[in-house]
Amino acid sequence: MSLESSPIILRELGSGTREYADDLLRSERIQPVEILEASSHSLIKQLAIRGLGIAFLSTSMVKEELRQGKLVPIDPFVVYRPFYFVHAGQSGEGSVVDNLIKLVKGLS
Repeated sequence: MSLESSPIILRELGSGTREYADDLLRSERIQPVEILEASSHSLIKQLAIRGLGIAFLSTSMVKEELRQGKLVPIDPFVVYRPFYFVHAGQSGEGSVVDNLIKLVKGLS
């Protein structure tokens, strides 16, 4: 099964995940034969398990299915998506938010 010859199962247009997947497909010059759209990650996972196409999902969504061999990753298409920590901007010294910010900054 390859990205070029299989349907790809993606979130609906307007979804952040879909936008990221579309960018990846464009950058790799992959033109899917068909795109199946679904409104939830759970539905996408079930469609992929049933063999209806290749899905674009986070590892946290498919951890158990990977372990069980129900799904397998396609190398080299393991991608990393940026996430952002956000907060209201009014955290006090020693607050949970302040401590989290210090922790995250210390990791980078």
